[in-house]
Amino acid sequence: QEPPRGLRNRLSWWGGYTAAVLVNAVRRVQQTALAMEGKGFGAYADRTYLRMLDRRRSGYVCAVVAVLGTAVLWWSL
Repeated sequence: QEPPRGLRNRLSWWGGYTAAVLVNAVRRVQQTALAMEGKGFGAYADRTYLRMLDRRRSGYVCAVVAVLGTAVLWWSL
């Protein structure tokens, strides 16, 4: 297709692209706003809740057993 000639034709030609970009930008902003609203962004003073984990001997033993069990199963294949 031949490129447009003249100022009016060029503005019309670029107007189609500009409209498509703006429509997609508005659509993306709406999706972001809905996601932020769904997650409760701004509803609480703190964004996340930090929970401290208790590291007990039983936790370490369980982790070592899980790793050893995985290794035994891996090498038995």
